[in-house]
Amino acid sequence: MKDFINDLIRRYSQKGSLIDTNILFLLLVGSVNKERMTKFHRTQQFIPEDYELLLKSMSEVKNLVTTPNILTEINSLANQFGKPERSECFAIFAGFVQNVHINEYYIKTQEAVSADKLIKFGLTHSVILTLAQGNYLVLTGELKLENYLHNVEVDVINFNNIRVLNWEISISMKILLQNNCRGYCPLPGLKQKLRVKRSIMGFRCSFHVKRS
Repeated sequence: MKDFINDLIRRYSQKGSLIDTNILFLLLVGSVNKERMTKFHRTQQFIPEDYELLLKSMSEVKNLVTTPNILTEINSLANQFGKPERSECFAIFAGFVQNVHINEYYIKTQEAVSADKLIKFGLTHSVILTLAQGNYLVLTGELKLENYLHNVEVDVINFNNIRVLNWEISISMKILLQNNCRGYCPLPGLKQKLRVKRSIMGFRCSFHVKRS
């Protein structure tokens, strides 16, 4: 599955990847103060290692895509910080928009909204749905949006899947190293631990790609 995700990211490396608000905000907060992530309501489900994992996952992305709606949400979230983090956050935000190769596309609200999409997802996600279809890979952290994009055949990666995969690899290596000289396979116990971990973290692991 790790190879599948990497291949999907590479496939859209030049074409473009659209980063949802929650993941883009994780990138911003991590750049300001990784330890702050667990204390802010929109990033409290993440840990500092997730920021490093996100950077690594995005290393192949050469064309980032965003919308004014996403950037406005990022601005509103950053404005909730107190000083000096708020100033630092805005400085990094400005530098990111100005210096990173990022393409901002405007979608008219009347083109993006339909009664079905707007009621289910709100304006920002409605714009993402409209812009991404047939054009871009979407990186999100929201299962509801991921499932909808899959159903309308838009390629999507849920960052939580990458987190689970990274955790499984890390814990597998740790257990294998600990039991290297004991002469037995730890996989049955490992599977049980992974089931418990997934239950605690509160999300399921799934990978979606549009049908050819």
